[in-house]
Amino acid sequence: MIKRSLRQAKKTSPSRAALSRLRRQQILEAAKRCFARIGFHSTSMAQIAGEARMSVGQIYRHFQSKESLIEGIVEEDVALQLQALQSSLKTAATDLVAAVKGRVNAKPPLVNRDYIALMLEVGAEAARNPKIRTMVSASQRRGHALLKKRIESIRPGAWPHGELDIRLRLIYAVVQGVFTQMAIDPRQPSEKLLARLWDLTRQLLTPDAARARSRTRDPPVPLYSRLQPLKIQ
Repeated sequence: MIKRSLRQAKKTSPSRAALSRLRRQQILEAAKRCFARIGFHSTSMAQIAGEARMSVGQIYRHFQSKESLIEGIVEEDVALQLQALQSSLKTAATDLVAAVKGRVNAKPPLVNRDYIALMLEVGAEAARNPKIRTMVSASQRRGHALLKKRIESIRPGAWPHGELDIRLRLIYAVVQGVFTQMAIDPRQPSEKLLARLWDLTRQLLTPDAARARSRTRDPPVPLYSRLQPLKIQ
């Protein structure tokens, strides 16, 4: 009798674990939709429960608070971001602009307005919540390190000390800024704007000017003065 019960437990335990993971994911997806639509602080646990078609009690079995929900969303997004970046770097082994574009078009795509709205909520919460801030900044540092390692392996010795770090941060800021505007402006970005975005990314990833300056004794020229003017349309 005991042996039979143990065998039944072994059979049912994995299905219970799988059901728990499914429920947890269902709650996270509902929370994402609510946060993106009405904001983190305006969303109640009852609204998330209604979106997930569960009771509030079921939500609390998996997440202790709204803060733990956003922690779960950030953890999931960090894993997806790094996976997408590694995949794009593998696919575009030497074309760094293609690697950046590959990440933008990967899942979750940065061009999705709901995703952008959700990430704006995460960013706002990171500014207030030290734990979320630590998770987000750790993800950014890991992505930065992956790109920097790949670029230096392709073009060793091409960058003066610290120059590549500055340029990668600029790329992140510009790409993030353009797609953040998409969440605010209902108009779709023009093909020209996106083409200029990738032109700028290519300029920032081109070491020629940096390498030439490192071989001279001329004082450093500010990066922004070396970039070609961009006409945003």
